[in-house]
Amino acid sequence: MVKKQRVPYYSINSSKSELTKDNNLIRFMEKNSIDTLDDLLQKSIENVEWYWKAVNEDLGIRWREPFNKVVDVQKGLPWCEWFVGGKCNIIDNVIQSNINKHPNKTAFIFVNHDGIKKQLSFKELEIRVNVFANALRGIGVKKGDVVGIYLPMRMESFVALYAISKLGAVRIYFFRFC
Repeated sequence: MVKKQRVPYYSINSSKSELTKDNNLIRFMEKNSIDTLDDLLQKSIENVEWYWKAVNEDLGIRWREPFNKVVDVQKGLPWCEWFVGGKCNIIDNVIQSNINKHPNKTAFIFVNHDGIKKQLSFKELEIRVNVFANALRGIGVKKGDVVGIYLPMRMESFVALYAISKLGAVRIYFFRFC
């Protein structure tokens, strides 16, 4: 008989209560009365719709238009459709929701090849994204347009990606890694 493993609640330096309050997986499992990772895996396989709806609610994803079905597998699993009828935007869920809660909290920490570190708060990120989105809008970029980005992995790359998303344009990535 295989013994089920419980999710570890503590490390050498922290108690269960200290870790639980900051551990999203443990919080999710307790909220849904799930004891082990094996139980969570089994429940997610047996009831895919329940699982993804619970994850969506737990993450607090904002929908501009609510979905009417979590998953539609009528065309077969390889062609299933998720969150049918719903519309959401990454800007609402990554930037705006955090600005409302804690605008000065760090959104990103970037470290370049030389070890130089830069931090960006959610408010600073919003300002940079808005400036870039307005510049794109000024050259005619609109919803549905395709915009390619060729930038190294740095802060400005993420600002550009969010700005394109804010406009509803489609992003194509051409990242340089140096």
